[in-house]
Amino acid sequence: MDTEALAERLPARAAWEENGTALLPGVLAPDRFQALFEESRGRLELVTPHVHDHTSSHRDGSFASPVHCGFVPPGPVLEALAYDKVLLARLREATGIARLVPRGGAVVLYREGDFQGIHTDSVKSTVTVGIALTEDLPAMGWAPHLRNAHPDFLGEVVAEHGIFPEGEGFQALAHPYGNGSVRAFAGALPYTRRSWPALGHGARAAGATKAFERVEVWRRTHPYDLKREDAERALALVAAGLPPVTGAGAWVEEPWRTSFVRYWAATFRPGKDTGTAPFLAVLQHQQLYDPHFAGRWRARVLAAVARRNATGAADLESAALRVAAAEGVDTAGMSRQQLAFWLTPEEIRGLEPGEVLLRLMVRSARLDGAWSLWPSTRAEAGELIDAGLPTTSAVAAAFALNAAVEAGDARRSPAHLDPDRIGRHLAARWNLEADAEREVLDAAARDRAFRDFAGAIEVARAFYLGARAAGTSSPPAAVTSSAAASESRRT
Repeated sequence: MDTEALAERLPARAAWEENGTALLPGVLAPDRFQALFEESRGRLELVTPHVHDHTSSHRDGSFASPVHCGFVPPGPVLEALAYDKVLLARLREATGIARLVPRGGAVVLYREGDFQGIHTDSVKSTVTVGIALTEDLPAMGWAPHLRNAHPDFLGEVVAEHGIFPEGEGFQALAHPYGNGSVRAFAGALPYTRRSWPALGHGARAAGATKAFERVEVWRRTHPYDLKREDAERALALVAAGLPPVTGAGAWVEEPWRTSFVRYWAATFRPGKDTGTAPFLAVLQHQQLYDPHFAGRWRARVLAAVARRNATGAADLESAALRVAAAEGVDTAGMSRQQLAFWLTPEEIRGLEPGEVLLRLMVRSARLDGAWSLWPSTRAEAGELIDAGLPTTSAVAAAFALNAAVEAGDARRSPAHLDPDRIGRHLAARWNLEADAEREVLDAAARDRAFRDFAGAIEVARAFYLGARAAGTSSPPAAVTSSAAASESRRT
């Protein structure tokens, strides 16, 4: 047996096992980094809040302490990077791990005050690759000495040192910005991410308020904010008077509508036919609890692909497949790993190629930020909303119950609910097995236009208490999602 390649990997593997991190220079070309930045910025409306204020151990062996941030599903540029052969080769070289299977990724969005306490990634994430998309991203806390620590022990670390532990063994790990480098680290190793407000909170808890205030005064008197400088320069140019724009067309007179305006209007503006409930809340409630929503979403996606109105499921499916064939899209060139991101093992084994492609279309539709399939108004939603359901009253009742619970005790909030409890609630509602694998849960969620099951859990926080009070979760209704009915299209 030729052991030369194995012997060459041993030093890298030993270094990886010791440090759990590696810096890979020259992986991202400038144009690719810029494309990744632009794609992420254009998809911010898809952010799903990730908030919980408790310490917990998850079923997959991972550990989490309080966190407040957001997740944006990956776009085509980021997904392509996950499957990039050059990156995978460099990762294998740096880690000494011969076999790495891509699992996709996400953009983590930190706003002012956001943070992540000490946590570990899913045990399925052997290697996590981090890329800084903002210049001032703080270094993350890093705890290589806690490799393979049991979640119960990490809970003791939080109890003794807080969610941002410091001292012997704890390090800071920076992510280079804009120089073509990426940071690889072992996701199973505990790490943190914090902002200035979170640092201030930790300093006050540790009795170091005065020291933090001195640092804060220095920081505020030595500012360097490139975004602000750019904005002020643009405003100065506008104030000085810009030459008139020629050849712009009639669009300059149209109402100012961006993806952010659409998202905020859907989230906060009460609809004319939804009473005081914002449109997005009504849509999301049906997305979670209406057993026929998955079927309507599938019809909407396939109609958009086929560029025609629905005239029956079979006709719509045939038309969508013809468009895909004309565009040269099929599953023949897809690897098993690529298919496994979207399909369950059972679906990969049993579905016909045409149905596989149809499910890929449906489950990937929401991840394309440039495709405006997800409506922001009742008029845009059309038949995606079932107007005959009492959804508005259910939403109002859920919000009222949330407010009453929080008024009774400020420490009680849907944001504090155990995600596993909400997950079991949704699995029962969607007629899934209580111990369903993650692939099955994600597929069922994507059939309902969620990015994955974790995203569905976060959306369900606002409605969980109301659904339990109304008995929505029992008994579960028959679900028409593809993941729950894979056997219907077997070969």
